[in-house]
Amino acid sequence: GAMLPRMRRFEIGDYVYYRNTSARTALDPEAKPEILRVVEVRPTGVLVLEGRCGSRLNAHVSHCAPCHLPIEDHIVDPRLARPSPSLACEVCKFPDAEEWMLLCDGCGT
Repeated sequence: GAMLPRMRRFEIGDYVYYRNTSARTALDPEAKPEILRVVEVRPTGVLVLEGRCGSRLNAHVSHCAPCHLPIEDHIVDPRLARPSPSLACEVCKFPDAEEWMLLCDGCGT
C-alpha cells in the first residue's frame, strides 16, 4: 500500500530536539541532548529555535523531533551560552592559536 508519512506540525512554544547533523559514525546519538523552544515558524518549513541560554538557530522541520517532556520553566538564562569557537578576545582581538592560550584567545585575561 501507499503509506504517506505523517506531517509534523510545530507551533510557537513547542519544544523540540534538534537532529545531530554533525554525527560522524553510527554510534553518535541521532538527536542532540539540548531541548529547544520554537519561537518562529516560517512558511518555508524553517523553524527558529531558541535554547535556554537565549541563542537562536534556524532548522528545517525535517531535522526536528517533538519533545513530549512536561517543561514549565520558560526562563532564558544567558549565562548558559557558550561562545563561538571563532570569537576573538575582547582585549587582544586574537581569535586563534588556542594551543598557546590558558584563559582567553591570546592575552590570558
